Amino acid sequence: MPRLAVQRGLSPVTLDRGARTLRVLGHPLRLRLVELLVRQHLSVGGLADATGRSIAVVSGHLRKLHRAGLLARSRQGKAVHYRVAHPHVARVLHLLHQEQYAATTFQGGEAI
Repeated sequence: MPRLAVQRGLSPVTLDRGARTLRVLGHPLRLRLVELLVRQHLSVGGLADATGRSIAVVSGHLRKLHRAGLLARSRQGKAVHYRVAHPHVARVLHLLHQEQYAATTFQGGEAI
């Protein structure tokens, strides 16, 4: 992020969008669904299989992510396939992966 943006702070619009995005992503299953969709486009059934959850549960979470504008969907025959709609969603996952790496590699400022 540019240094100037940090000094001025985020705009109210950006803060609102960020809060809404984080609120929608604030569920472990929704994060897992997004993680899977960053790698490839998948159908609801494929996501249900990959997560071990029912199609109904997965569909409900996908609906929330889609309504928030984080996912795009397309129909291929009878199946609906989802994909990540914006690169910023993938960047959030990247930050979580970095945090996981840091937490398992360093402890109290010391390398494990």
